[in-house]
Amino acid sequence: MWPSLATLWLLYVTFFNIGILCFGGGYAAVQLSQEQTVNIHHWMTMGDFGSIVTMSEMTPGPIALNVATFVGARQGGLLGSIVATLGLISGPCLITSLLAFIYQKYKDCPAVDAILKGIKPAVLGMLVSVALSFVFLAMRKPQILEDRNPNSTGTVNPASLLVIGLSVYALHKKIIGPITLICLTGFTSLIIEFFCR
Repeated sequence: MWPSLATLWLLYVTFFNIGILCFGGGYAAVQLSQEQTVNIHHWMTMGDFGSIVTMSEMTPGPIALNVATFVGARQGGLLGSIVATLGLISGPCLITSLLAFIYQKYKDCPAVDAILKGIKPAVLGMLVSVALSFVFLAMRKPQILEDRNPNSTGTVNPASLLVIGLSVYALHKKIIGPITLICLTGFTSLIIEFFCR
C-alpha cells in the first residue's frame, strides 16, 4: 500500500527543513532529526530513534542521509525513504551551490571570515548536545527507552556507563577504529542484556 500524499509531503518538508538548518554536518542533523521525529511529530520513541542512529552508523554513507532514509522507510516505505532523502539533500544542494559561487568571489573578505568563526562555536554546541543526548540514552535501562520524552529520568545502567567510558577511551587513544568498536560494543551489549536482566 502506498503512503498518502500528505505523509510524503510531510516527510519532504520535515527533512528539507532539517537539511537547510543543519550547520556542522551529519551529527548536527541528528539532533534536528531527533527533535522533529520524536518530540514534534511523535513518529517514534527515543529508543527507536537511538536504534535508527545506531543502524545508520553501521551502514555506508553520511549519517544524516542514512537517518532520513531509515525514518522515511519507517513512515512511508520505499517511496517514503526516497522522498525523505530527497528532502534532506535538495535544500543544501541549492544553498551550497549558491554559497560556493559567493565564497569564491568574496573569500578574502574579513566579514566572511568573521561569520565562519562565529558559526564554529554554535556547531560545536550542537554536536555536544547530540553527544549528551545519546550518552543519557545509553545510560538508561531498557524500559526507559520506550518513553517519547528524551529528558525523562530513569534508573542508570552501570554496565552502560562502563561501555561508554571504554569506548571514549579506545577511540581517543586510537586503540581501535569505529567499525571494530561498533561490533565489539554490539557484542558487549548482548552480554550485558543477557546477564543484567
